[in-house]
Amino acid sequence: MFSLIMVNTWRGLPFYAITLLAGLQTISPELYEAATIDGAGRWAASATFTLPLLKPIIFIVTMFSVIFTFADFQADLRPDPRGRPVQRMSSPPMPSTSPWVPASLARAPRSRSPWCRLLP
Repeated sequence: MFSLIMVNTWRGLPFYAITLLAGLQTISPELYEAATIDGAGRWAASATFTLPLLKPIIFIVTMFSVIFTFADFQADLRPDPRGRPVQRMSSPPMPSTSPWVPASLARAPRSRSPWCRLLP
């Protein structure tokens, strides 16, 4: 589970970083300058300006993260009409008409792991 979290974070980090950077660049520097003149520190200015102005962007980035994460799992969750367990995440069969593949190896071995689709 930890490795899945790390891979998802590694793959999504550039998109999230660029999107949040674009959101930070839309905040006017005059707001921070006015807060400094009023005596607010860095943390107070962040709590007063940065987070409220970035809330819509953080919401959109979080929604994209959830959508992209669930789009990775392409499991077929339809039940079998006869009530038996179904293994639908296996690799497709290899064509048996190839002269290079013997008949005994015409089908690819089925993996028991449901995570076989995540690996390249």
